[in-house]
Amino acid sequence: GNRSFNMWFMRIFVPNMLKIIQGVAVLFASFLIIVQSSEIIELLKDFTSLLVISEADNIIFYLVDMGFLGEHLAMRTAQVKNARMEIRTNNDDENKSCLQRCNVFAARPFLFIVMCSLIVGGWWYVVDGQISGRFLRLKWKNCDEEKSLTYLQLTQWKNGYCDARFNNTQCGWDGGDCDKLM
Repeated sequence: GNRSFNMWFMRIFVPNMLKIIQGVAVLFASFLIIVQSSEIIELLKDFTSLLVISEADNIIFYLVDMGFLGEHLAMRTAQVKNARMEIRTNNDDENKSCLQRCNVFAARPFLFIVMCSLIVGGWWYVVDGQISGRFLRLKWKNCDEEKSLTYLQLTQWKNGYCDARFNNTQCGWDGGDCDKLM
């Protein structure tokens, strides 16, 4: 009873929780990169570097599996790939673990809906912040004191052209567009 729970905890629960934590960290890093990027090329460059970093683990595992990093590691990799875990179940309710009695895995659809809601909610927060100008106002607090700029006017900020309404110190000289003229 207790040994099977410990085995389940160490071989299934811990690795899966680490994968979830990794996924949340990647989502958070992606969110930060999107919010802080000012140009599409910068965004593409940042996501490409994240992709390279996240794939490094898979590439190293493949190289070890092919034997490029030594025979001993290749044998260990083969053992990992071929490992199987047996789960023995008893028909007696007293001998069943909590997971078998409580059917904890029924929570998966709920967790999936919560995670999807968080992703869509974060995406909507970014979209709304860009459309309403909230992010512009966070960086340049005095640029739009009356909060009267429309979405169309906000798209003209830092667009490569010097716009008169943003050509002042409060707006950072149109995000740098008007610096070229000085």
